[in-house]
Amino acid sequence: MGESYQKLNKKQQAAEAYDAYTKISGEKDAEVYFLKAQLIEGSDKERATKMYESNTNLFPNDHRSFLKLGLIYSEKDATLSKAVTMLNKAATLGAKDPIIWKKLGEAYGKQKNDAKELAAYKKL
Repeated sequence: MGESYQKLNKKQQAAEAYDAYTKISGEKDAEVYFLKAQLIEGSDKERATKMYESNTNLFPNDHRSFLKLGLIYSEKDATLSKAVTMLNKAATLGAKDPIIWKKLGEAYGKQKNDAKELAAYKKL
């Protein structure tokens, strides 16, 4: 049902369908939990952030929620150190994803850490 709503670009209904699925089935599916947060992010970033944080505990080997948190945290200077932590964890788990290295380089650049910025960009 969630996939059908996604195809129709009905993100809220898709998120609700995925949420209902997880409650009814009791299944802990990393893909479904990630999709729920991703679908909510556009309309409620604070709620999505909490969902991504929960996902990092439920699925500590899935780099996607760490990456999303890194992207969200890198939007504000006050949370930049948290962004670097999340992006480094994402890099450890999903080292082949070039977006991680690009965003990590950008975050280090904002911190004026030239050596780490360059090292991150070299991994692209």
